[in-house]
Amino acid sequence: MKHLLLCLLAASTGCGGGAGDGGQPPDAAAPVLGYQTFTTRTRSMSKDQDFQISTTDVMGPIACALPADQSAGIGTSGSQIILAFHDPNFQNCPVGTYAIRSGCQQPATGGFSMQVPDGCAYYRRYDQQGHLLGTLPATAGAISVTGTESACTFMVNLSFSGQTHADTFTLTSWPMSWPWCK
Repeated sequence: MKHLLLCLLAASTGCGGGAGDGGQPPDAAAPVLGYQTFTTRTRSMSKDQDFQISTTDVMGPIACALPADQSAGIGTSGSQIILAFHDPNFQNCPVGTYAIRSGCQQPATGGFSMQVPDGCAYYRRYDQQGHLLGTLPATAGAISVTGTESACTFMVNLSFSGQTHADTFTLTSWPMSWPWCK
């Protein structure tokens, strides 16, 4: 009861604890939050059966590894968008337009134990200690891809309950290994 009262009083900063104090793990049931615009500093992408793209306002090896390990966080204060789409032709430059669907499930925890679902995009924000503050599924959007393997351009346009996120980046000379990071 005492822990619950403290959690209610500290709701704005999150509440978690170890199993020994009756609390939940720090990543359990991350709250839903509102989208805040951010300046993209790192774009990264992995390719397995689906393309998985991450854009974030932080830089470094952690930011580059995010699409390959979608359960990972950015390790510091900042924002991230992670999304996935499937190319039925398995091309390196998947020319076409891929819809982001509404109604994607809110993850049970802030992270994902498996790949981000096809056609889904999520906004995640982290505090100064790198703890997840919450996750917000996109309500609409699309990824448009143009070009060839020598110059492939991705145009990401997403909506988070009316707040928009747009980003465009070009891959040149496709990498030999994944994830790709710029």
